[in-house]
Amino acid sequence: MVDKINKINTGSDFSKSRGPKIYRAGIHSKYKPAFDRHDSVDISPAFKYLIHVHWRLKNFKYDTDEKLFIDFIVSGIEFQLTVDLMNFNKLSSFNYRLYKEIVNGTKKCKIACDVTSKIEWINYDHNSELINFSALNIFFNRIFDQNIYNGLTNDDQYFIDDLVDGIIQGIKNEFVQLNNQVLIFFDRLTGKRIPNNLLTIEDNLEPILINKIKIIDV
Repeated sequence: MVDKINKINTGSDFSKSRGPKIYRAGIHSKYKPAFDRHDSVDISPAFKYLIHVHWRLKNFKYDTDEKLFIDFIVSGIEFQLTVDLMNFNKLSSFNYRLYKEIVNGTKKCKIACDVTSKIEWINYDHNSELINFSALNIFFNRIFDQNIYNGLTNDDQYFIDDLVDGIIQGIKNEFVQLNNQVLIFFDRLTGKRIPNNLLTIEDNLEPILINKIKIIDV
């Protein structure tokens, strides 16, 4: 389930770490994270939860600056997310990088998409399972069908609105569920929680912002 878990040395570039220490983690693996230097932490509950929600974890990194990076696949979509644990209680949104590879006959491409998703509620007791991301997959298929080779940014909002027409509420709902699963995973991994009464709600932040779309040749 877990391809690799990396610990990044102090002072290293978080996204371009060289020679990281790699942990081959099974369900019963233990590690000593930066946020607790004294006690070994059993990560089994966190990774058992990933099995429950059908995530395939590709990569997991943490450094001494209290950052966590996760890279996982669910319902055929790859999600990447970096979280600053030092300011965990101040989180109001997640910035995801998404990848989706699509093949249709001889046509093949990989789509990258940057999405900001507002954290609107937290339920640590929610017993969610697989999110099928049907609306999000429709969104990726529309990008594929439109041959958007030059990509789009949030300056191209008219075109983005057209791509999400009729499915935006479904995409919002899917990310609400995903955000909650991410928060449950971090709770079981680190013991860190954001109490609902401390949740920072940014009224001026849209529930979903599609910031960038890029087509990558494969």
